[in-house]
Amino acid sequence: MHAYLEPAGFFRCVRIVKDKIRQRTIEAYKLETILMKKIIALAVAAVVAAPAMADLTISANIETNTTTETGADFAQGGRVAVTVAGSTTMDSGMYAKAQTGQEFGLDGGRSGVDTYLEIGNSAANVKLGYVRESEIWAQPGDVYVAAPTGTVLYKGGAQRGRNSNNIIATVMAGPATLQAMVRPDANGDIDSRFTASAALGGVNLGAAIENDAAGAADSEGFVLHADAMLGGAALGASYAENDADTQTYTITAGVAGFNLGYIASEAGAVESDHYYAAYPMADFAGVDGLTATVAVSTGDINTGAEDVSGARLRFNYSF
Repeated sequence: MHAYLEPAGFFRCVRIVKDKIRQRTIEAYKLETILMKKIIALAVAAVVAAPAMADLTISANIETNTTTETGADFAQGGRVAVTVAGSTTMDSGMYAKAQTGQEFGLDGGRSGVDTYLEIGNSAANVKLGYVRESEIWAQPGDVYVAAPTGTVLYKGGAQRGRNSNNIIATVMAGPATLQAMVRPDANGDIDSRFTASAALGGVNLGAAIENDAAGAADSEGFVLHADAMLGGAALGASYAENDADTQTYTITAGVAGFNLGYIASEAGAVESDHYYAAYPMADFAGVDGLTATVAVSTGDINTGAEDVSGARLRFNYSF
């Protein structure tokens, strides 16, 4: 004979089972909450402990040029450059810095800006990538130099161009800075350029020598430079010579806001002379970061080609 559970007893058993299930569900929820809090705490600690990017910048620069020359119509040109750069510096003084970007021509063309990785400290660094070595030749950046047809100017920078194979090492030793650039070419040979600069007693000195792996005479040579302040004027001079028998020298002066210069070149039997003047106006029209530069120049050559004179108006805005 079977014994059957009374209805009241049955429902009491059901409540006991439900209470057990509910109790275990609550305990599981509490355990899950505790674990989640611990996971979040560990994640936050990991983020705080991770090395932070000490410097991250996004910048842009636009430049427009309106130029007129002898026998030519007005020409408009320019570009917009966008750059992204970042760096991290450790307590030891070691740092890593990277930069990339893109340059857009106003005519729709595109090209790259300096794109590189730099690793070093206050005494030395190495750059790898699409980047140029230091300039030695004395010439302000916003001047315009008129060049008649057939002009040959060598400024000691034939190997200085941007190239994705460039490896540039720099050492700072007291008042001197030494720099070496090596670049493997398509044949596995090495193009090179070595520079040295120093500030001694108010005079800045610089020199560079460069070698072309293929032996191109117009890409092998040297450049020497010196500049100093004298009576409120910034005076500079450079001389460059290559293996193709081209000698070029320049004298520059910065006086009362004007950049003045003279360049002379001899390339075999070809001789040319160039004079220029430029006046940059920073924060033009009261706009921070906007510079307007008015520049004029004239150039003559002994080959019988037409002498050239011209002027250029440049606007440069950084933002």
